[in-house]
Amino acid sequence: MAAANYAALSGVKTRSLSVDGFPILLQHNPGRIRSTAAKVSPDAIRKRPCFLCRDNRPPEQQALPFVGSTAYEILVNPFPIADEHFTIAAREHIHQDKINPADMEKFVTTYPGYLAFYNGSTAGASAPDHLHFQACRIDFLNGLVSFTAQNPGQLMKHDSHTDIYAMPELPMQVVHFVSDSIDSEMQLWLKSLVPPHGDDMMPAAGMRNIVMWRDAEQRLHTLLFPRAAHRPTCYFSEGEEQCLVSPGALDMAGVIILPRHEDFETLTVGALRTIYDEVSLDYRSLPILQHLMLL
Repeated sequence: MAAANYAALSGVKTRSLSVDGFPILLQHNPGRIRSTAAKVSPDAIRKRPCFLCRDNRPPEQQALPFVGSTAYEILVNPFPIADEHFTIAAREHIHQDKINPADMEKFVTTYPGYLAFYNGSTAGASAPDHLHFQACRIDFLNGLVSFTAQNPGQLMKHDSHTDIYAMPELPMQVVHFVSDSIDSEMQLWLKSLVPPHGDDMMPAAGMRNIVMWRDAEQRLHTLLFPRAAHRPTCYFSEGEEQCLVSPGALDMAGVIILPRHEDFETLTVGALRTIYDEVSLDYRSLPILQHLMLL
């Protein structure tokens, strides 16, 4: 199954759009319909076995150890977006929102050339009940990586360890951290910039995406995408108004995954702006931001 899906990537169609000068790549990938259309309500999760738990995986699926961490193991993702696509799954069945971003840092430090990305439980994760993040080669997000190298953003805060930038020129809301490593203050930023209220259906801690990599100078780049909604209005529309897009970290980072051909053909710059406006959280309006700026 994995072999067939990776071979099918050679036939995946792409086209590019520019939204306010930021490059967006549309990818028509029918194999991702399982993730895009996943039912992730608490009731749906209770009714299905966890496909990331070892006992429920296909017997053919092997795992690699995560060098330097006994808490995770590395799996080939059988429904790939990129030609090297891995899922780094916790060995124990722990909720997705229990992520420690330092584990992602350890991955991109241990495995040069890869970036790590994380979907909160209500921000694109198709397995919100089992802690995991994902990885692919850095060049898969070359548009984003190149853009941030040339335009890190507007400096919000600087200390000896970390520079924190806002990037208001982008169509999505994002905070850009450039650091040597993740310290306790940065952990607080990554944890706190979420909607101020949540419930069982939309837990506040699940409303975020994170993308992380190290550059050629070994500086750690961490992008936080605070989320206001799990899916845009068009996902739930009917007929010609529907666009089946369920943004996760890669979509927020500029690679829009579209399982349906009609969505790939018809998605416009205006529709993309609306999607990002609906799912992005304007963190600049959060009261917690003033506290974080004073730390």
